[in-house]
Amino acid sequence: MAGAKGLLCPRLRVIITYFIRSADPSSMMKHQPLTPREREVLQLVWEGLSTRDIAKKLGRSYNTIAMYRQQIRGKFGVTTTAAVLKIALREGIITEKK
Repeated sequence: MAGAKGLLCPRLRVIITYFIRSADPSSMMKHQPLTPREREVLQLVWEGLSTRDIAKKLGRSYNTIAMYRQQIRGKFGVTTTAAVLKIALREGIITEKK
């Protein structure tokens, strides 16, 4: 499936949302604040865009977007996209696409 790498399947999105809503608010992680561009990239990841698609949409290189994603994981202190999305949803950094 060309271009599908990095997409978040709808079923996984439902599972992550369930766990976030049932999480103990006192267990929220503290992290470094995200830049506006990092927030924008993170929102696009949540909406299901691949790194390549985000690069095209924002007029940036693939490597630049990959770097943003790496910086976001570092700021959140996690290694996976699913973990980043869980934290971002719980803290209201990203929202459902309307």
